[in-house]
Amino acid sequence: MKKLVLLLFSFLGLSHAYGQISGQLQNEKKEPVVGATIMVMNYADSSFVKGAVSNEKGIFQVDQLADGRYVLTFSALSYDQKSIGPIEFSAQVPAINIGVITLETESVFLEEVTVTSKPPFLEQKVDRLIVNVESSIVASGSTALEVLQKVPGIIVINDEIKMNGRNGVVIYVDGRPSMYTDMALFLKDMPSNNISKIEVITNPGAKFDAAGSNGIINIILKKNANLGTNGNYSLGTGYGRYEKGNLGLSINHRNAKTNLFGNIGGNYRHSFENNIITRLVEEVRFDQNGSRPWRSWNGNFRTGLDVFLNPKHTIGFLVSGSQGVSSSAQNTLTSVFKNTEQPYLQFTTINQANRHWGNLNTNFNYKLAIDTSGQELSFDLEYAQYQIGAVGNQYSTAQLGQLSDLAAVPLRNQQPTATRIFAARLDYVKNFGKETTLELGGKLSQAYIDSDLQFEQKTDGNWVADLRRSNHFLYQEHIQAAYANWKHQFPFFDFQIGLRAERTALTGISQTNNKQVNKREYVNLFPSVFLSRKLVSELVAHLSYSRRIDRPSYQDLNPFVFYLDPYTFKRGNVFLQPQYTDSYKFRLTFANQPFFSLGYNLIHNPISFVTEQNDSTQATFAYNTNLQLRRNVDISIYFPIKMGKKVSGVGGVNAFYNEFQSVFLNRPYNAKRWSANYFLQLSATLPHNLSLEAMGWFQMPGLDGLMRHQSLCGGSLGLQKSFQDGKTKLKFVWSDPLYKYFTGITRFANVDLKVNNQWETSIIRLNLTHSFGNATLKEVRKRNTSTEEERRRVKAEGN
Repeated sequence: MKKLVLLLFSFLGLSHAYGQISGQLQNEKKEPVVGATIMVMNYADSSFVKGAVSNEKGIFQVDQLADGRYVLTFSALSYDQKSIGPIEFSAQVPAINIGVITLETESVFLEEVTVTSKPPFLEQKVDRLIVNVESSIVASGSTALEVLQKVPGIIVINDEIKMNGRNGVVIYVDGRPSMYTDMALFLKDMPSNNISKIEVITNPGAKFDAAGSNGIINIILKKNANLGTNGNYSLGTGYGRYEKGNLGLSINHRNAKTNLFGNIGGNYRHSFENNIITRLVEEVRFDQNGSRPWRSWNGNFRTGLDVFLNPKHTIGFLVSGSQGVSSSAQNTLTSVFKNTEQPYLQFTTINQANRHWGNLNTNFNYKLAIDTSGQELSFDLEYAQYQIGAVGNQYSTAQLGQLSDLAAVPLRNQQPTATRIFAARLDYVKNFGKETTLELGGKLSQAYIDSDLQFEQKTDGNWVADLRRSNHFLYQEHIQAAYANWKHQFPFFDFQIGLRAERTALTGISQTNNKQVNKREYVNLFPSVFLSRKLVSELVAHLSYSRRIDRPSYQDLNPFVFYLDPYTFKRGNVFLQPQYTDSYKFRLTFANQPFFSLGYNLIHNPISFVTEQNDSTQATFAYNTNLQLRRNVDISIYFPIKMGKKVSGVGGVNAFYNEFQSVFLNRPYNAKRWSANYFLQLSATLPHNLSLEAMGWFQMPGLDGLMRHQSLCGGSLGLQKSFQDGKTKLKFVWSDPLYKYFTGITRFANVDLKVNNQWETSIIRLNLTHSFGNATLKEVRKRNTSTEEERRRVKAEGN
């Protein structure tokens, strides 16, 4: 047992069999030097060993040094670099205090340097594609949902995000799964000016939640790491068919011990949506033309505090939230024909809706840097609550012919929905030398949903409860997860293998019907494997496999009913099952840029949006259900564009194949189709501090579930003018001047349906941003020291 305990302590790096060097830094005035970098290097070959940072009293300490001889180097802003040594200790001298070290103020006149580097629009890392939104002009003044449409291979149709021709994408914010039940609403509320970059992770490892069969989109928000106080504000306005506006303020204060940050913003949007539907019910044709203008106002905030207790311990607090209201009035004209050119029935349906929503998300995190080799322990605790209130009125009026009594009855409804989500996560990382890394962790999450849909109908001038349409739905979901991930750098390739286990237990109860409508419990294993090898020069090959899950959304499990008109509605499905995906991917990257990828995805029980029709009532209703099998192949090719020193960009094509094999409505469904998405982005530097960006994409016809859709296209053009050495930027953006709307056709069983969706696309925006505070770095000399990279790495450990 004693040997086992000693072995455990050795594994965790907590044994005291190593040496320690400590001391204190001060200047000529005997004031402590705070935030100085201390580098410990081998005396024999000057190789970097470990590092530390001095605290508010100038005291530093470097632990767990093996027996030997070392040189210490001290560096701090505005001070001369200083080195001492050799310092030698052994088992007989386990700790050395070198006392007080005085750093002299740099006598060379300091030169001010402004950081102006601009990252490329696309960057390919080992496991993810990075889209640098902050460097894009055309992303300015829009929303997060609109920015996603500019990511190669992603299109957004009816607020649904599709990548490489299929859904199943999970949204993360700053590396954490989003806690929002209405993702489209959340992304519409998030201004693009808050976004630094977007990471597209198509094959996540075991450390990530298993949800997201088509990968993860991680939205990284801006966070300034400069010392001192700095920030920016933005003002924007836009006009398409209607007006819109946005404003925001972001402030960051950072010193050696704390980092305090926050932002606040607001959006006003006035826009519209048109839905044109043609459907056949035997010999009867329904032509529905609906127009829905809408307005929304929302405010959002985010504030946080990071406290660097010492080089080992960091704690952080984060609070974010939003509030918003919206109003809309959809007017749908329905004309009904039967073997004639003139309708025998024509009526108008008015749907008025007022919504309000709000959310509050709190997070506590703790990080323990066990040693300077990268061994660390981190803990996250998060709580989120989300409230939605909706009130609607619907009534239909016949202009020609006569509606049935049931169709002519006025309806009104309200649907308050409350969501509470709790999550706790623990992660551990241990490095074994420079080649091997072990990651272990676990997560607990609980979700509680209370949705009370109350319908009333007007009878004899009085509003009476309509129990056929009403439903009070309660839902609980509990997930427990554990994972292990192992990475190793072999002489000729890098290897990573991981396994994640998740247990899910859920319960759905209809209080209206006083019965349990859904109860499940299941355990799944999700393996993942990654392999990468450098071929020649900067050409690297990557091969990966992962198994993923997509659980039904809370809204889809809720047996609600939403009416477009008396004959067309959407409903939930309490019997919806999760879908599982086995994903295989081969990629080639060149100079950290995406070059070529080939993927194959086998999806079991794919969740698909389908349409059914009741011929007797002539009603059509849509919902999500599980088909049996879906195969997907995706091929991507990217190529950099460089024309002289002024013009650069990237182009590419994402080709994908979808095949469905299933039985639906007691009929076999077998369909397959190839499609492709073409993408081009160009940036140009012009005289007089002007820069230009153009972006365009074209989506070929494709297949999604039962629906085949026609081609789509879009693009944006942006012009930027910089003032005051880049601190102030004025951006003009013209979004989607030549956009083609979505058209889909479903012909299966007794369903013959054509849908055309239109929304506001051609929008002109003007956005002004201004940065203030500490935006420059001061450099002693225009030179790089041999330890500059290591110094940056030591500082980054506290970020």
